[in-house]
Amino acid sequence: MKNLYSILTIVIVFSAASPHDTLQATPLKEISVRYHFNLATWEPSHLPLKWIYKIGVNLFPLSEQINDRATFIADFLAHQKKVANLDALMNEAAIRKDTKLEFIEETFAKSNQEVRKIQMKSEEAFESMISDTLRSEKIPKIMVGPLFFPPVDFVFEPLPTILVTSPRNKIERLESVFLKPNLPPSTREMLETMILDQEELSAIVENIGGLSTFPNMIATYDLRTTIDIAGHEWLHSHLFFQPLGRSIHKDSNMNIINETTANIFGEELSNLIYAQLTGENPQKSVVGQGETNECPKELFCFNEEMRKTRLMADALLEKGQIEETEAYLEKQRQKFVDNGYAIRKLNQAFFAFHGTYSDSPTSISPINNQLMQLRKASSSLSDFIRKVEGIYNHEQFLKLLEENGISSP
Repeated sequence: MKNLYSILTIVIVFSAASPHDTLQATPLKEISVRYHFNLATWEPSHLPLKWIYKIGVNLFPLSEQINDRATFIADFLAHQKKVANLDALMNEAAIRKDTKLEFIEETFAKSNQEVRKIQMKSEEAFESMISDTLRSEKIPKIMVGPLFFPPVDFVFEPLPTILVTSPRNKIERLESVFLKPNLPPSTREMLETMILDQEELSAIVENIGGLSTFPNMIATYDLRTTIDIAGHEWLHSHLFFQPLGRSIHKDSNMNIINETTANIFGEELSNLIYAQLTGENPQKSVVGQGETNECPKELFCFNEEMRKTRLMADALLEKGQIEETEAYLEKQRQKFVDNGYAIRKLNQAFFAFHGTYSDSPTSISPINNQLMQLRKASSSLSDFIRKVEGIYNHEQFLKLLEENGISSP
Protein backbone atom coordinates (compact mmCIF):
# COMPACT_ATOMS: atom_id res chain seq x y z
CA MET A 1 0.00 0.00 0.00
CA LYS A 2 2.76 2.40 0.99
CA ASN A 3 4.67 1.90 -2.26
CA LEU A 4 1.55 2.21 -4.41
CA TYR A 5 0.83 5.46 -2.61
CA SER A 6 4.34 6.64 -3.50
CA ILE A 7 3.72 5.83 -7.14
CA LEU A 8 0.51 7.86 -7.23
CA THR A 9 2.03 10.83 -5.50
CA ILE A 10 5.05 10.78 -7.80
CA VAL A 11 2.68 11.04 -10.77
CA ILE A 12 0.91 14.02 -9.17
CA VAL A 13 4.14 15.79 -8.27
CA PHE A 14 5.68 15.07 -11.64
CA SER A 15 2.69 16.55 -13.44
CA ALA A 16 2.83 19.67 -11.30
CA ALA A 17 6.54 20.20 -10.82
CA SER A 18 8.25 18.84 -13.91
CA PRO A 19 10.36 21.50 -15.55
CA HIS A 20 9.67 22.00 -19.22
CA ASP A 21 12.06 23.28 -21.80
CA THR A 22 10.89 26.50 -23.40
CA LEU A 23 11.38 27.75 -26.93
CA GLN A 24 12.71 31.06 -25.63
CA ALA A 25 16.32 31.30 -26.78
CA THR A 26 18.94 33.45 -25.09
CA PRO A 27 22.54 34.09 -26.15
CA LEU A 28 23.72 31.89 -23.28
CA LYS A 29 21.53 28.99 -24.41
CA GLU A 30 22.61 29.41 -28.02
CA ILE A 31 26.30 29.33 -27.11
CA SER A 32 25.90 26.21 -24.94
CA VAL A 33 23.19 24.41 -26.95
CA ARG A 34 25.42 21.45 -27.93
CA TYR A 35 25.91 20.59 -24.27
CA HIS A 36 22.41 21.09 -22.84
CA PHE A 37 21.02 18.55 -20.39
CA ASN A 38 17.36 17.88 -21.21
CA LEU A 39 15.37 17.56 -17.98
CA ALA A 40 12.11 17.21 -19.88
CA THR A 41 13.25 13.91 -21.37
CA TRP A 42 15.25 12.71 -18.35
CA GLU A 43 12.29 12.55 -15.97
CA PRO A 44 9.90 10.55 -18.22
CA SER A 45 12.69 8.08 -18.97
CA HIS A 46 13.54 7.48 -15.30
CA LEU A 47 10.13 7.56 -13.62
CA PRO A 48 8.90 4.28 -15.17
CA LEU A 49 11.95 2.42 -13.83
CA LYS A 50 11.12 3.58 -10.32
CA TRP A 51 7.43 2.67 -10.78
CA ILE A 52 8.25 -0.83 -11.97
CA TYR A 53 10.59 -1.42 -9.05
CA LYS A 54 8.10 -0.05 -6.49
CA ILE A 55 5.28 -2.14 -7.93
CA GLY A 56 7.49 -5.22 -7.71
CA VAL A 57 8.35 -4.47 -4.09
CA ASN A 58 4.67 -3.94 -3.34
CA LEU A 59 3.55 -7.19 -5.00
CA PHE A 60 6.41 -9.24 -3.55
CA PRO A 61 7.24 -7.53 -0.26
CA LEU A 62 10.26 -8.59 1.74
CA SER A 63 10.46 -8.24 5.50
CA GLU A 64 13.17 -5.69 6.03
CA GLN A 65 14.67 -4.60 9.32
CA ILE A 66 16.52 -1.35 9.96
CA ASN A 67 19.75 -3.33 10.29
CA ASP A 68 19.13 -4.77 6.82
CA ARG A 69 18.74 -1.27 5.41
CA ALA A 70 22.00 -0.19 7.00
CA THR A 71 23.70 -3.23 5.49
CA PHE A 72 22.33 -2.48 2.00
CA ILE A 73 23.45 1.13 2.29
CA ALA A 74 26.94 0.30 3.59
CA ASP A 75 27.40 -2.31 0.86
CA PHE A 76 26.33 0.10 -1.86
CA LEU A 77 28.57 2.93 -0.63
CA ALA A 78 31.52 0.52 -0.40
CA HIS A 79 30.92 -0.57 -4.01
CA GLN A 80 30.64 3.06 -5.12
CA LYS A 81 33.91 3.91 -3.42
CA LYS A 82 35.58 0.97 -5.14
CA VAL A 83 34.31 2.20 -8.53
CA ALA A 84 35.57 5.72 -7.83
CA ASN A 85 39.00 4.40 -6.85
CA LEU A 86 39.15 2.22 -9.98
CA ASP A 87 38.15 5.20 -12.13
CA ALA A 88 41.03 7.26 -10.72
CA LEU A 89 43.41 4.31 -11.15
CA MET A 90 42.22 3.79 -14.73
CA ASN A 91 42.81 7.45 -15.65
CA GLU A 92 46.27 7.35 -14.08
CA ALA A 93 47.11 4.13 -15.93
CA ALA A 94 45.99 5.68 -19.22
CA ILE A 95 48.22 8.71 -18.66
CA ARG A 96 51.21 6.53 -17.79
CA LYS A 97 50.40 4.00 -20.55
CA ASP A 98 50.45 1.23 -17.96
CA THR A 99 50.37 -2.31 -19.35
CA LYS A 100 47.73 -3.17 -16.72
CA LEU A 101 45.25 -0.69 -18.20
CA GLU A 102 43.14 -3.37 -19.93
CA PHE A 103 42.83 -5.36 -16.71
CA ILE A 104 41.86 -2.24 -14.76
CA GLU A 105 39.24 -1.32 -17.38
CA GLU A 106 37.70 -4.81 -17.15
CA THR A 107 37.64 -4.61 -13.34
CA PHE A 108 36.08 -1.16 -13.54
CA ALA A 109 33.32 -2.36 -15.89
CA LYS A 110 32.58 -5.38 -13.69
CA SER A 111 32.41 -3.24 -10.54
CA ASN A 112 30.04 -0.82 -12.29
CA GLN A 113 27.73 -3.71 -13.12
CA GLU A 114 27.77 -4.84 -9.50
CA VAL A 115 26.76 -1.35 -8.38
CA ARG A 116 23.85 -1.27 -10.84
CA LYS A 117 22.56 -4.61 -9.56
CA ILE A 118 22.16 -3.32 -5.99
CA GLN A 119 21.39 0.32 -6.76
CA MET A 120 17.58 0.27 -6.61
CA LYS A 121 17.53 -1.82 -3.43
CA SER A 122 19.97 0.67 -1.89
CA GLU A 123 17.89 3.63 -3.02
CA GLU A 124 14.84 2.02 -1.42
CA ALA A 125 16.80 1.48 1.81
CA PHE A 126 17.89 5.12 1.87
CA GLU A 127 14.36 6.29 1.09
CA SER A 128 12.82 4.15 3.84
CA MET A 129 15.31 5.32 6.44
CA ILE A 130 14.80 8.99 5.55
CA SER A 131 11.02 8.54 5.41
CA ASP A 132 10.95 7.02 8.90
CA THR A 133 12.83 10.01 10.31
CA LEU A 134 10.65 12.54 8.48
CA ARG A 135 7.57 10.87 9.98
CA SER A 136 8.99 10.69 13.49
CA GLU A 137 10.01 14.35 13.34
CA LYS A 138 6.58 15.28 11.90
CA ILE A 139 8.15 17.18 9.01
CA PRO A 140 5.65 16.46 6.18
CA LYS A 141 2.62 18.74 6.27
CA ILE A 142 0.32 16.07 4.85
CA MET A 143 0.49 12.77 6.77
CA VAL A 144 -2.08 10.00 6.96
CA GLY A 145 -0.82 7.15 9.10
CA PRO A 146 2.48 5.96 7.61
CA LEU A 147 1.85 7.86 4.37
CA PHE A 148 2.96 11.41 3.62
CA PHE A 149 3.26 13.80 0.73
CA PRO A 150 5.51 14.28 -1.17
CA PRO A 151 7.21 10.90 -0.80
CA VAL A 152 10.97 10.47 -0.63
CA ASP A 153 12.06 9.31 -4.06
CA PHE A 154 15.47 9.68 -5.68
CA VAL A 155 18.02 8.00 -7.92
CA PHE A 156 21.80 7.86 -7.69
CA GLU A 157 22.75 9.28 -11.05
CA PRO A 158 25.58 11.25 -12.68
CA LEU A 159 24.41 14.83 -12.22
CA PRO A 160 24.29 17.53 -14.85
CA THR A 161 26.72 20.40 -14.59
CA ILE A 162 25.46 23.98 -14.35
CA LEU A 163 26.52 27.03 -16.34
CA VAL A 164 26.06 30.28 -14.41
CA THR A 165 26.67 33.88 -15.49
CA SER A 166 27.24 37.17 -13.68
CA PRO A 167 27.95 40.73 -14.78
CA ARG A 168 31.65 41.58 -14.64
CA ASN A 169 31.08 44.86 -12.79
CA LYS A 170 29.24 43.26 -9.86
CA ILE A 171 28.54 39.86 -8.37
CA GLU A 172 24.98 38.92 -9.28
CA ARG A 173 23.54 35.65 -10.56
CA LEU A 174 21.95 36.25 -13.95
CA GLU A 175 21.17 33.09 -15.90
CA SER A 176 21.70 29.37 -15.30
CA VAL A 177 21.62 26.47 -17.75
CA PHE A 178 21.99 22.77 -16.96
CA LEU A 179 24.59 21.04 -19.10
CA LYS A 180 25.61 17.42 -19.62
CA PRO A 181 27.33 15.53 -16.78
CA ASN A 182 31.10 15.13 -16.56
CA LEU A 183 32.05 17.92 -18.95
CA PRO A 184 35.86 17.98 -19.21
CA PRO A 185 37.75 21.10 -18.09
CA SER A 186 38.64 22.02 -21.69
CA THR A 187 34.94 22.21 -22.66
CA ARG A 188 34.08 24.23 -19.57
CA GLU A 189 36.89 26.67 -20.30
CA MET A 190 35.83 26.98 -23.94
CA LEU A 191 32.24 27.87 -23.01
CA GLU A 192 33.31 30.34 -20.32
CA THR A 193 35.69 32.08 -22.74
CA MET A 194 33.08 32.29 -25.50
CA ILE A 195 30.56 33.88 -23.12
CA LEU A 196 33.18 36.35 -21.88
CA ASP A 197 34.22 37.30 -25.43
CA GLN A 198 30.76 37.41 -27.00
CA GLU A 199 28.56 38.62 -24.14
CA GLU A 200 31.03 40.41 -21.82
CA LEU A 201 29.78 38.27 -18.94
CA SER A 202 31.61 36.32 -16.27
CA ALA A 203 30.71 32.63 -16.58
CA ILE A 204 31.50 29.37 -14.85
CA VAL A 205 30.54 25.70 -15.31
CA GLU A 206 30.32 23.93 -11.95
CA ASN A 207 29.30 20.54 -10.57
CA ILE A 208 26.25 20.15 -8.34
CA GLY A 209 25.47 17.67 -5.56
CA GLY A 210 21.76 17.12 -6.18
CA LEU A 211 18.79 18.23 -8.25
CA SER A 212 15.12 18.42 -7.26
CA THR A 213 13.71 16.53 -10.23
CA PHE A 214 11.23 13.62 -9.94
CA PRO A 215 12.69 11.36 -8.91
CA ASN A 216 15.27 13.57 -7.18
CA MET A 217 18.72 13.16 -8.67
CA ILE A 218 21.61 12.94 -6.21
CA ALA A 219 25.27 11.95 -6.18
CA THR A 220 26.73 9.48 -3.70
CA TYR A 221 29.36 10.43 -1.16
CA ASP A 222 29.86 9.14 2.37
CA LEU A 223 26.76 8.13 4.36
CA ARG A 224 26.26 11.42 6.17
CA THR A 225 26.73 13.63 3.10
CA THR A 226 24.49 11.45 0.92
CA ILE A 227 21.63 11.69 3.42
CA ASP A 228 22.27 15.43 3.75
CA ILE A 229 21.87 15.94 -0.01
CA ALA A 230 18.80 13.66 -0.19
CA GLY A 231 17.17 15.64 2.64
CA HIS A 232 18.06 18.93 0.97
CA GLU A 233 16.42 17.89 -2.32
CA TRP A 234 13.35 16.39 -0.60
CA LEU A 235 12.75 19.68 1.19
CA HIS A 236 12.80 21.50 -2.15
CA SER A 237 10.09 19.08 -3.33
CA HIS A 238 8.10 19.75 -0.16
CA LEU A 239 8.52 23.53 -0.45
CA PHE A 240 7.36 23.50 -4.07
CA PHE A 241 3.83 23.19 -2.66
CA GLN A 242 4.39 25.99 -0.10
CA PRO A 243 4.71 29.77 -0.57
CA LEU A 244 8.47 29.70 0.13
CA GLY A 245 9.26 27.20 -2.61
CA ARG A 246 6.94 28.83 -5.13
CA SER A 247 8.74 32.14 -4.52
CA ILE A 248 12.27 30.80 -5.02
CA HIS A 249 12.78 32.70 -8.27
CA LYS A 250 11.14 35.92 -7.10
CA ASP A 251 14.48 37.54 -6.24
CA SER A 252 17.95 36.70 -4.94
CA ASN A 253 16.89 36.90 -1.28
CA MET A 254 14.13 34.34 -1.76
CA ASN A 255 16.55 32.06 -3.62
CA ILE A 256 19.01 32.33 -0.74
CA ILE A 257 16.31 31.69 1.89
CA ASN A 258 15.20 28.55 0.05
CA GLU A 259 18.68 27.14 -0.50
CA THR A 260 19.98 27.96 2.98
CA THR A 261 16.88 26.52 4.66
CA ALA A 262 17.39 23.32 2.66
CA ASN A 263 21.06 23.25 3.74
CA ILE A 264 20.14 23.61 7.42
CA PHE A 265 17.42 20.99 7.07
CA GLY A 266 19.55 18.47 5.17
CA GLU A 267 22.42 18.71 7.63
CA GLU A 268 20.22 18.31 10.70
CA LEU A 269 18.25 15.44 9.16
CA SER A 270 21.51 13.72 8.27
CA ASN A 271 22.78 14.19 11.82
CA LEU A 272 19.59 12.67 13.24
CA ILE A 273 19.76 9.59 11.03
CA TYR A 274 23.48 9.17 11.60
CA ALA A 275 22.84 9.39 15.35
CA GLN A 276 20.23 6.62 15.06
CA LEU A 277 22.71 4.40 13.24
CA THR A 278 25.71 5.08 15.48
CA GLY A 279 24.08 5.70 18.86
CA GLU A 280 25.26 9.30 19.13
CA ASN A 281 23.19 11.66 21.25
CA PRO A 282 20.64 13.30 18.90
CA GLN A 283 20.80 16.49 21.00
CA LYS A 284 24.24 17.10 19.50
CA SER A 285 22.74 16.92 16.05
CA VAL A 286 20.98 20.30 16.03
CA VAL A 287 22.73 22.43 13.45
CA GLY A 288 24.38 25.50 14.90
CA GLN A 289 24.47 24.38 18.52
CA GLY A 290 28.08 23.26 18.49
CA GLU A 291 30.97 25.55 19.29
CA THR A 292 32.84 27.15 16.41
CA ASN A 293 36.59 26.73 16.62
CA GLU A 294 38.67 29.66 15.44
CA CYS A 295 41.25 28.91 12.81
CA PRO A 296 44.85 29.13 14.08
CA LYS A 297 46.69 32.09 12.53
CA GLU A 298 49.62 29.96 11.41
CA LEU A 299 47.36 27.75 9.25
CA PHE A 300 45.75 28.44 5.90
CA CYS A 301 42.03 28.60 6.67
CA PHE A 302 39.78 28.12 3.65
CA ASN A 303 36.66 29.80 5.03
CA GLU A 304 38.47 32.86 6.32
CA GLU A 305 40.53 33.27 3.14
CA MET A 306 37.49 32.80 0.88
CA ARG A 307 35.48 35.29 2.93
CA LYS A 308 38.33 37.82 2.70
CA THR A 309 38.54 37.21 -1.05
CA ARG A 310 34.84 37.85 -1.54
CA LEU A 311 34.90 41.09 0.46
CA MET A 312 37.95 42.40 -1.40
CA ALA A 313 36.37 41.53 -4.76
CA ASP A 314 33.22 43.43 -3.81
CA ALA A 315 35.29 46.43 -2.67
CA LEU A 316 37.26 46.55 -5.92
CA LEU A 317 34.14 46.19 -8.07
CA GLU A 318 32.46 48.95 -6.08
CA LYS A 319 35.27 51.22 -7.30
CA GLY A 320 34.73 50.07 -10.90
CA GLN A 321 38.08 48.25 -11.03
CA ILE A 322 36.98 45.23 -13.06
CA GLU A 323 40.34 44.18 -14.51
CA GLU A 324 42.02 44.64 -11.13
CA THR A 325 39.33 42.47 -9.52
CA GLU A 326 39.83 39.67 -12.02
CA ALA A 327 43.61 39.81 -11.64
CA TYR A 328 43.23 39.68 -7.85
CA LEU A 329 40.84 36.70 -8.04
CA GLU A 330 43.26 34.77 -10.25
CA LYS A 331 46.08 35.47 -7.79
CA GLN A 332 43.85 34.24 -4.93
CA ARG A 333 42.85 31.16 -6.91
CA GLN A 334 46.50 30.22 -7.24
CA LYS A 335 46.92 30.73 -3.50
CA PHE A 336 44.06 28.29 -2.83
CA VAL A 337 45.58 25.76 -5.26
CA ASP A 338 48.99 26.06 -3.59
CA ASN A 339 47.31 25.19 -0.29
CA GLY A 340 45.60 22.07 -1.61
CA TYR A 341 42.23 23.44 -2.82
CA ALA A 342 41.76 22.58 -6.49
CA ILE A 343 39.70 25.58 -7.60
CA ARG A 344 39.68 25.65 -11.39
CA LYS A 345 38.26 29.15 -11.77
CA LEU A 346 37.60 31.99 -9.35
CA ASN A 347 35.58 34.82 -10.85
CA GLN A 348 32.41 36.85 -10.38
CA ALA A 349 30.23 33.96 -11.58
CA PHE A 350 31.88 31.64 -9.04
CA PHE A 351 30.71 33.87 -6.20
CA ALA A 352 27.32 34.47 -7.83
CA PHE A 353 26.67 30.71 -7.87
CA HIS A 354 28.15 29.66 -4.53
CA GLY A 355 26.87 32.79 -2.80
CA THR A 356 23.32 31.46 -3.25
CA TYR A 357 24.06 29.33 -0.19
CA SER A 358 24.24 31.85 2.64
CA ASP A 359 26.12 29.42 4.92
CA SER A 360 29.03 29.46 2.47
CA PRO A 361 32.06 31.75 2.97
CA THR A 362 31.46 32.93 -0.61
CA SER A 363 28.27 34.69 0.55
CA ILE A 364 27.93 38.13 2.14
CA SER A 365 24.24 37.65 2.93
CA PRO A 366 23.13 37.76 6.61
CA ILE A 367 20.35 35.25 5.89
CA ASN A 368 22.23 32.19 7.15
CA ASN A 369 22.81 33.72 10.59
CA GLN A 370 19.20 34.88 10.69
CA LEU A 371 17.91 31.41 9.80
CA MET A 372 20.23 29.82 12.34
CA GLN A 373 18.84 32.09 15.05
CA LEU A 374 15.32 31.24 13.93
CA ARG A 375 16.16 27.52 14.14
CA LYS A 376 17.42 28.00 17.71
CA ALA A 377 14.22 29.87 18.54
CA SER A 378 12.15 26.94 17.22
CA SER A 379 11.12 24.02 19.44
CA SER A 380 11.95 21.40 16.80
CA LEU A 381 13.04 20.95 13.20
CA SER A 382 9.37 20.60 12.26
CA ASP A 383 8.52 23.86 14.03
CA PHE A 384 11.32 25.60 12.13
CA ILE A 385 10.04 24.36 8.75
CA ARG A 386 6.45 25.33 9.61
CA LYS A 387 7.64 28.88 10.33
CA VAL A 388 9.63 29.42 7.15
CA GLU A 389 7.53 27.51 4.60
CA GLY A 390 4.81 30.21 4.58
CA ILE A 391 7.19 33.02 3.59
CA TYR A 392 6.52 34.51 0.16
CA ASN A 393 8.81 37.57 0.15
CA HIS A 394 11.83 38.98 1.99
CA GLU A 395 9.75 41.54 3.87
CA GLN A 396 7.66 38.77 5.38
CA PHE A 397 10.87 36.96 6.35
CA LEU A 398 12.09 40.05 8.22
CA LYS A 399 8.71 40.28 9.96
CA LEU A 400 8.99 36.61 11.01
CA LEU A 401 12.42 37.34 12.49
CA GLU A 402 11.00 40.27 14.43
CA GLU A 403 8.13 38.16 15.77
CA ASN A 404 10.72 35.68 17.10
CA GLY A 405 12.84 38.37 18.75
CA ILE A 406 15.60 38.25 16.12
CA SER A 407 17.14 41.54 15.00
CA SER A 408 17.92 42.18 11.35
CA PRO A 409 20.35 44.69 9.82
